Amino acid sequence: MTMPELGPLHGHLVYRDLSRSDLAEDLSFGLKLAFFRTLAIPSISSVLCQTGALLSAPRTRASATSHLIYHIIERGFSDAQGDAAIRHVNRVHATYGLTNEDMLYVLSAFIVVPTRWIQTYGRRPLSERELAGTYVFYRELGQRMGICAIPRTYEGVAEFLDSYELVHVRANSASKKVIKATLPQMYDRVSGARGWRKLVSVVVLGPAVRQAAGMAEPTRLLRFTVHLHLSARSGRLSFKKMRPWQL
Repeated sequence: MTMPELGPLHGHLVYRDLSRSDLAEDLSFGLKLAFFRTLAIPSISSVLCQTGALLSAPRTRASATSHLIYHIIERGFSDAQGDAAIRHVNRVHATYGLTNEDMLYVLSAFIVVPTRWIQTYGRRPLSERELAGTYVFYRELGQRMGICAIPRTYEGVAEFLDSYELVHVRANSASKKVIKATLPQMYDRVSGARGWRKLVSVVVLGPAVRQAAGMAEPTRLLRFTVHLHLSARSGRLSFKKMRPWQL
């Protein structure tokens, strides 16, 4: 896919519109998956275990993170409140001691994981302009966070994400702790009986998260059943009137 060239201002506006569009729910769920994906990295989950906030109050911490991300999406980079939110993110991350590669991985997860989710199970695929807006928005955010060596294309970001996970994802106690603490939030995002919600959650979290948390791999039958369920959901959504966007 050849993406149109967008500057930082236009990239933000396109991504903000995406967060308000008929794909708003899919984007929100994709961002939740991206959050879980970062927990599969030992260096990141170890920091979160040390700070303790995600273990003692997982819903509060996850909600605060989500609110901060959407605040930046809504306000952008030229707005005083948006700039203050980015400075807050930088202050918090400065205490974590993560490497540039770790930070680039987190940034990449928030670009690629929601995109792949929408392209596979969203009510419709992203347009070229929406994909460009996604990449440009997070590239600008990453630069303002001092992240270096951000790939110059979406495809480059996706390649970095996959190669980083091949090297770094492994079963580890820190990831197991933080994923176990936050997993009930994923159950809340899936409809149906509790047992079904657990099964769907384990499948959609993906192999990286399952490996890091020491979860058993779902059977091929279960993966296929969940795929059919999500594909049917996508078809239903394409004919469903979207709910009004609210801040």
